[in-house]
Amino acid sequence: PDWCVESAYSPDGKIIAYSRYQSGEEQGNLAAAGEIGFINTATKSPQVITGTASWPGRQPGWSPDGAYLTFYDPAGNGIRLVERESGQETLLGGIAGETGSWSPDGKRILYPLRQEAGLQPATQLVIAVLDTRKIEALETPPGTIQEFSTPAWSPDGSWIALSRRLTGG
Repeated sequence: PDWCVESAYSPDGKIIAYSRYQSGEEQGNLAAAGEIGFINTATKSPQVITGTASWPGRQPGWSPDGAYLTFYDPAGNGIRLVERESGQETLLGGIAGETGSWSPDGKRILYPLRQEAGLQPATQLVIAVLDTRKIEALETPPGTIQEFSTPAWSPDGSWIALSRRLTGG
């Protein structure tokens, strides 16, 4: 009776991560945590990574090199990164339901971050650089309050496509 949705293959094809919602939970409700589960594609049985069978969350995904699992964590209201080998977890800020976009080399993740702009909603684009463990904001014109969509990297990593608009525009 549970819902097992939002599946994502690991880049090596050995594990499928998915969101599992208890029967009766609303899958479309961003406040419903669900849990991230795993299936081993060879054995078709549940897979455990880094000693944890599941995490509360939704919308799992993998870094291009498979070194990190990412998902939206409703309790932390952000993107949770889990290093596949060590199990080290990092919670990045974010926007409800947002899981970010990986650079093709798997070393950076770009995502919109909610920022305070009075009563108007606004976002700032930031890049988490995994090698240095730093978060860097992308420059925007001074004095503008903007909203950004989920960004997408070009295959060679030199361009980023996204939608943006002036808040209230």
